Amino acid sequence: MARDYPKPADGQLLVDHMADSLRRAVGERPTTLTHVSLSWNGASWAFAHPLDYIGSDGGGGVGGGPGIAVGAALALKGSGRLAVAVCGDGDFMMGVTAV
Repeated sequence: MARDYPKPADGQLLVDHMADSLRRAVGERPTTLTHVSLSWNGASWAFAHPLDYIGSDGGGGVGGGPGIAVGAALALKGSGRLAVAVCGDGDFMMGVTAV
């Protein structure tokens, strides 16, 4: 369910705004969050199914997001679920070869 977040002040976008836009974009389609950034607000996306979120790399690992996303998407193939990863800048810079 999409939430109404305050409008960005002075052009500042928050991770909550991005999560809300992403939720609106996927609509009712079954979606699995395969990876989220450290700044992700867990309250911004409700989970109703065990595959809605697969967990995190833990331990503050950097660069795991792209690999986790690819592996999870392959595991979800044929399930009818959309695999979505929200990777931070460290994940992209350290794991760009996964792309």
